[in-house]
Amino acid sequence: MAPDALVPNDPRVKHKFIKIKGTDIIYYYVLAEPAKPRATVLLFHGFPDLGIGWRYQVPYLLSLNLRVIVPDMLGYGKTSAPDSPEEYSFKKMCDQMAYVINEIVPEKRVILGGHDWGAFMAWRMAMWYPELLHCVFCLAVNFTPPNRQYIDLDEVVKRVPTLKYQQQFAGPELEKVLLDPRRLRGFLDVSYKDASQVIASNNSNSQGLAVEAFDTAQPTRLMPKTLMDHYVDEYMRHSIHAPFNWYRTRKYNFEDELVFATRPHIHKFNLPAMCVMAKYDVALPPEMAKKMKRHFEGPFVLKTFDCSHWIMIEKPDETNQAIGEFIETVLDGSKSGPRL
Repeated sequence: MAPDALVPNDPRVKHKFIKIKGTDIIYYYVLAEPAKPRATVLLFHGFPDLGIGWRYQVPYLLSLNLRVIVPDMLGYGKTSAPDSPEEYSFKKMCDQMAYVINEIVPEKRVILGGHDWGAFMAWRMAMWYPELLHCVFCLAVNFTPPNRQYIDLDEVVKRVPTLKYQQQFAGPELEKVLLDPRRLRGFLDVSYKDASQVIASNNSNSQGLAVEAFDTAQPTRLMPKTLMDHYVDEYMRHSIHAPFNWYRTRKYNFEDELVFATRPHIHKFNLPAMCVMAKYDVALPPEMAKKMKRHFEGPFVLKTFDCSHWIMIEKPDETNQAIGEFIETVLDGSKSGPRL
């Protein structure tokens, strides 16, 4: 039996908006708040997802007397969706999240979690704003240090062919196809595969996504139809152009991160961290995280779950347990982590 889960417009959480000072950017977020919160957890979702992707984690974290904040990330759902890819650089988005933390988190520090692009951004948040974090945990994406030399997406795909789909997302053609809500639904169904479907498809991802598969896709097993209806509606709100902009920022991110890349030593984190990889993630296999530990001077936990890319949805109980144990270690100030 699956654990308790949020639903869209769930009355157990507050639905709020915050405008980023000095910009036109407005973030939508949900706030779950116990009477006496011990700390605050901030959760970043990835693609193609929404804040509701953390639906199994929010009630659980609330049960631990933790305040939980879950935004729709920039370009998604009810949050602003700038047209220009430049607005989606990780530095700009981390600056915006730093503003959010300082404005709405009483203690001005958070336990940060992320999945997919949200995980990549969480690692960057830990680079740019470590003083705002107690600890960080990330699902499905390992930490990748900044590069000293620019590597364009074509070269990345040559080196890692399973990332071929990223060329499709960064280009102009696929987003035109996904203006059709029926094909958008098919795209989402194809994207949300559980482990058994990944194994059965025997797809290496090296050829990218087949557009014709969107027309015959079976409904995903990872969410009910009513929730998929919500996802389609939210993605049609701005079109998928804005979420695809996250795949169009390599140059901007490279230029921003040269300040880290040109240092004489590799980047090291001092805060407690956990990374959970997925055994059946074709694009981001667990092997990618093998060398991560060298970047962490603080406590570091690496786990692999027997599931697809959608770790927190396919394995909600195991995910909650891992997150809960990690957070409690930090909160308790045990030998594995500092006291908050």
